[in-house]
Amino acid sequence: KGILFFLGYIIGIRESQWFVSVILSLYIGYYGGYKLFGKKYLNMVVLIYSVVLGLVFWKLGLHERWYNAHLLFSVGMIVATYNETIIMMLGKMGWWLTVGVLGVAFFAFSFSFMAYKGSGLGILLKIISGICVCLLLYNILLRVRINSPIIQWVGRNSLLIYIVHLQIIAMPFLGNKVQDDWCLLVGLIITWAIIFWYNMLKKGIERICEKGK
Repeated sequence: KGILFFLGYIIGIRESQWFVSVILSLYIGYYGGYKLFGKKYLNMVVLIYSVVLGLVFWKLGLHERWYNAHLLFSVGMIVATYNETIIMMLGKMGWWLTVGVLGVAFFAFSFSFMAYKGSGLGILLKIISGICVCLLLYNILLRVRINSPIIQWVGRNSLLIYIVHLQIIAMPFLGNKVQDDWCLLVGLIITWAIIFWYNMLKKGIERICEKGK
């Protein structure tokens, strides 16, 4: 257990920026699985990787969000692989019936999770609850089209927004006792600026690479 604690300290997974390490570990698992086993067995390999890694994080005494993030990522890969089949199945069940069943399931598993919070069963219930709400939103957005350019921009840059994370940006301002309202405003501006310059840099590098071919 001491070795696991040291490993956790070295890679920084005990810090408040846990989501950065989660994304990095997901990239490693996905890329390694694809290179070693190919696309055919990728879903199974990443799922096994996520379960094993979840056990390691559990041994380290980390928060349940570590297991949720990895296992829900694996579920997302499976849903993406069988996207057309799932859409067909949801269509056969009927839109209102599907929304109702998934909605009830989400609330049922969520309340059950609250009753068993902190236990192994609670972790499992939380994961199932997360799967239900993701499928619920998936089913709703199949029928409800949102054409807002702001929401579309957020969708295109959601990973960058997640990595930047407003809490990290707000930390220096909180230390100087700046009001929370100003922290949010400054955080939003800085988030937008980082994403804007990242996209500009990315496009510049892509143009250079294309010219070099």
